[in-house]
Amino acid sequence: MAESAAYGEDPARDRANWEWQPWHEDRRGEHDADELAAVQACRDIRTALYDAVEPFLSSSDPHVCETALGAAVPLLSAPALTDRIPRAATLLRARLGTMTGRRERAAAARALSLWGMDTSDLLVDTDPAVRVCAALGPVRDDRPRALAVLLDALRDPYTTDGWFPEPLCGVDGWFRFTVLRSALDLAASFEEVAPVTIAMVTAGDRSLVDNERGPILFRAFPGGYDSAHALTSAQRALLRAFVDTDEATGSIRSNWLWFRAAGLPEIREDVAAVL
Repeated sequence: MAESAAYGEDPARDRANWEWQPWHEDRRGEHDADELAAVQACRDIRTALYDAVEPFLSSSDPHVCETALGAAVPLLSAPALTDRIPRAATLLRARLGTMTGRRERAAAARALSLWGMDTSDLLVDTDPAVRVCAALGPVRDDRPRALAVLLDALRDPYTTDGWFPEPLCGVDGWFRFTVLRSALDLAASFEEVAPVTIAMVTAGDRSLVDNERGPILFRAFPGGYDSAHALTSAQRALLRAFVDTDEATGSIRSNWLWFRAAGLPEIREDVAAVL
């Protein structure tokens, strides 16, 4: 409920969600009066809900603590609750010192990162899953290190998926989808992520259209393709990967909406002509 109620409050945060698609922007705000009233009613009770959840952030039971975090993270995305974040982070930091399991420590690192807390110590944790979860939040002073952690995880995406056989609370789909969206969002330019993401396009399959190849393409052309400007070497290499793997993966045919959103041709022969 908290996740749904928060949708639309922060467009930048919405775009970082692994399920976001460019054409969602065209439907933003398409609600009738009853829907808008229901959304506002849900937003209005977030403070009361968070007050009920907060005590459980200190629970010694890892299942209780993780479930509380699953509720607290989207609740604290409410603009009216930003002043509660420092206290929540303090409670979680105190609990983190006693945590030993990968799952509970990773969930705590993810929450702290999404709340914009300093997670630099967790970016060098011995557990790669904890390091990655500590890098999932917004841009920070140690952005290069956080991006490097995310890219390392994407070099072996199927191992990354295996870290959490049961998804963490608030993380749906394969974990690599969330890691990829965070890396694309954190990168200052496509060039920073090009080698790793182009390799993912080449190795992709037909089932990953909207969760991997499409978002990568859209990030490579943030302002849309303009035929008046020459392609960068990274953009050219990415489009070449799409063209070369089209027969095997349906990489262009299955991604035509993403190509359209990026201002590119929608069939293989026309994309090849751009190169």
